[in-house]
Amino acid sequence: MLRFRVLDTPLIHRLLDALLTTEPLQRARLSQAGLAMLLLAAAVVAMNYFAWIGVARALPVRWWSLATLVGMAVFYGLIRSGWSRRRGDPSLTMPLMVFALASGALAYALLGAGRGAVFPVVMVILMFGMFVASPRQMRWISVYAVGLFGAVMAVM
Repeated sequence: MLRFRVLDTPLIHRLLDALLTTEPLQRARLSQAGLAMLLLAAAVVAMNYFAWIGVARALPVRWWSLATLVGMAVFYGLIRSGWSRRRGDPSLTMPLMVFALASGALAYALLGAGRGAVFPVVMVILMFGMFVASPRQMRWISVYAVGLFGAVMAVM
């Protein structure tokens, strides 16, 4: 079996313990949220690329990027601090999906000719929740996504 010795060092283990805690359940929640946040971070990079090549205006994209990154940091902090344990959904899956979809709708409005790139991200956001959320929650979030993007399209 191939092992990555660089990733199997005490320093990496300490870093992961600091970021994700040592408690297994909380670590799983943070890992799940971390995957969603990685998707949003990739969207921030993509949005800034679109601004760099002139498809989107740079200043609104920078503000959008800042708001998205701050929002991700807030969700991470709420889960990492243990605050979310008192909630019905300790992994904050539904609120994180609502935030990510709202961020995506705003990105759609900002992207101009590149706006088609937003929809694959929306599908991935919905896929993250499908393993955690109930069917009722998934119906609600799907209606929210269609309504939100429909409203943005109507305004544009």
